[in-house]
Amino acid sequence: MTSFSKLITKCLRAWAAWNDRKRMTRAMPDIIERKKLIEKNRRRHRRNRALLDEQRNEMTAILKGKM
Repeated sequence: MTSFSKLITKCLRAWAAWNDRKRMTRAMPDIIERKKLIEKNRRRHRRNRALLDEQRNEMTAILKGKM
C-alpha cells in the first residue's frame, strides 16, 4: 500500500467511527456522560464493571431494536 492509499483508508475509518459515534449518541443521549465517568474512574483506579455492564446491555438492546 502506498502512503496515499493508507491516508485514504485512515480518513475513511475515522469518518466511519465518527458516524457510528454520532448515531450512538442520538440513540443513547447519556452515553457521553457515561464514557466520561468511566474514563474518570479508570484514571482513579476505581471499579467500572457495573457501568460497563449497564452500557453494554443498553447498547445491545438498542441494536436489537428494543428501545
